[in-house]
Amino acid sequence: CNVLLSRHGAVMHLESDVGQPEFTPAGLLSLSLVTKPLLGPPHTHIRTPVKAVFYGDVSPEEDPVLYRRCCSELSESFSEQQVAGAKVPLIINTCGWIKGLGLDL
Repeated sequence: CNVLLSRHGAVMHLESDVGQPEFTPAGLLSLSLVTKPLLGPPHTHIRTPVKAVFYGDVSPEEDPVLYRRCCSELSESFSEQQVAGAKVPLIINTCGWIKGLGLDL
């Protein structure tokens, strides 16, 4: 994120790791605009996102349909902002669950 930030001045961060998010409390999926370097662990840079969707659990396993819907909503929000002129790179933070259902998501 910091490398892209130094090149572009701003970066959008789509948070899809509901268990260990970077900018919001657990249970939320979010889209955040980053304009300053990230230094330190996640709890040191909690911020108000551009858009947040309440998922309500720390694992996508509990309701994969809702999880996908939440991710799609954030993706659409990013696309709308790009069309509106906010041309910034997007970083997607995914969960570390890479087998079975986690891989499908």
